[in-house]
Amino acid sequence: MTGVKRLLARAMDENCYVVEEEERVTIIDPGCGVSAELLPLVGRKKVRVLLTHGHADHIFDLDKIDSDEIVIHELD
Repeated sequence: MTGVKRLLARAMDENCYVVEEEERVTIIDPGCGVSAELLPLVGRKKVRVLLTHGHADHIFDLDKIDSDEIVIHELD
């Protein structure tokens, strides 16, 4: 299954997006409290995390996600 899902990180009402592909899931900006909602979406797929920038509200749950790749701009 492929598709895009939006999750709301409740601490500061920031958006987290999950892009599901056949063999991989891309998580964009895993903010505070979204990791529990992400677990059923990830399953056994490879996980890539894309950070649009390094503010705390966009990376809060990063350490709770078992990812294969983390992508952020080199200046951030």
